[in-house]
Parts: sequence; C-alpha cells; structure tokens
Amino acid sequence: MKGPDCYFPSERDYWLGLLVWAPPLLFLYEAITDGPRPAVAIALGISLLIAWLWFGTGYRITAAELHVKAGPFRWRVPLSSIRRVRPTNSPLSAPALSLRRLEIALEHGQSILVSPTNRESFIALLRDRCPHARFDI
Repeated sequence: MKGPDCYFPSERDYWLGLLVWAPPLLFLYEAITDGPRPAVAIALGISLLIAWLWFGTGYRITAAELHVKAGPFRWRVPLSSIRRVRPTNSPLSAPALSLRRLEIALEHGQSILVSPTNRESFIALLRDRCPHARFDI
C-alpha cells in the first residue's frame, strides 16, 4: 500500500531510564571528581552512547519497509517479510525502551521487538501495509 512515511519514536519507561542512566552517570561523576583523565573520557563516551540510544530509538514505516533505529544500530525489515504482530512484555534486549512491546515475527523464524509511542496508529498502519500478516492484538 502506498502512503506517506510515518515515524514513531520509541515509548520510554522511566524506571528503565533510571536503570540505564544511573550507572554511567555515577561512573562519570566519580571519574570527574576523583578519577584520572582516561576514566573521564571513558565515562563520557559511555554516557554519550547511552544518550544516543535513549534519544535516537524509533521506527519509520515506509511503503515497502519498516526501518528500526536505535542509536548507531539500524535494521531494515521488508513489510512483505512480516508474518505476525502481537503484544509482548518480553524483557529481552531489543530496540525498544519500554516493556510494553510489540513482537514482529518475520519469515525464517526471525523477530524484532519494538515499542512505538503511538501504538494504535503504528498497528493500524502496519495492518494497512501488511494485509498478509496476522495481528494478534
């Protein structure tokens, strides 16, 4: 199905943010106040990477693909390869910043977990562009 590209940022669980942000920020604080210069550089680098992941995770649905971006990591999923979409609370590592996730099952047994902010619009657009897929919503 044709239509404009739509971007959906990742939903963020604030408790998860605390778990993700607290250790590197404490490390950065300790490095700045007591540590040698290399420790400051390492702590700053880790904090910047986490910021890139935290603020740079989202999903774009185009006419032919689902683009998933998490900081420096990128996936391109052909819409024709999507077999099933279902809700999950899986804690597995994924380009999703909330445990309120969608599992997108692909051909060949692969899957990807996402957590779009406007979940209903995301699902509606996928339904429109993936009429062949099963939606267990």
